[in-house]
Amino acid sequence: MYHYPKILISLLALGLATVYTHSSHAIKPKDVLANGVDSAMINGTEVRKGTLAALFHNLKALETLLEKDPKSSEIAGLKEDIRTTMPALKALGFFDIFPVNEWLFAKKANGKIWQSKVLLAALYLQAYPQELDNKLRQKIAQLKNQSLPPIQSELARITDS
Repeated sequence: MYHYPKILISLLALGLATVYTHSSHAIKPKDVLANGVDSAMINGTEVRKGTLAALFHNLKALETLLEKDPKSSEIAGLKEDIRTTMPALKALGFFDIFPVNEWLFAKKANGKIWQSKVLLAALYLQAYPQELDNKLRQKIAQLKNQSLPPIQSELARITDS
């Protein structure tokens, strides 16, 4: 089971607070979305409540599937669900707080690659290719040889385009 530290959640809340208020003052979740409100327009993109929770769940589910059954038919659906969150993550400033290179360079305690984090970075770079630099290109080329086939295919979409 994967646990995200409370500081991660706090930083995400701060990032969302910054998007809304452009202030360094703390806010509460109810200040971001009032009770009964399910979405907000942020930087021209509708962001639904629960977007980050769904992303974290899908990343954990994907990582588990990749470890247990990298040929599972469920992987394609998870990849697509993660792919559809890219505009919302961009609007929230998610990758400003957690840069794409951190996702590409992340290793587990046992030294293995976080396949789901590499996928998240790959999907982001597919959606926003202008963010791709030479250092990221080199890392992606390296990861293509170390990743599982469902991740390799997404990395190839970046390097082969």
